[in-house]
Amino acid sequence: MTTALRRAATTAGVDPSRLTPHTAGATALLDAGVPLADVQELLGHASRTRTLVHAGPYFDRDNSL
Repeated sequence: MTTALRRAATTAGVDPSRLTPHTAGATALLDAGVPLADVQELLGHASRTRTLVHAGPYFDRDNSL
């Protein structure tokens, strides 16, 4: 799965080093309107900061909570 994500990132012009299955999942959930606290719980993160690390690409696109 990681190889496919990296290829898709490269095709989309996204730095593939910033994309992981965890990051892609967080971004997809946020895109779908899932609240950050719920994404945090689904990913099993103890801290909001860790979830924000994985949600980086979402916020790089100038989205906001």
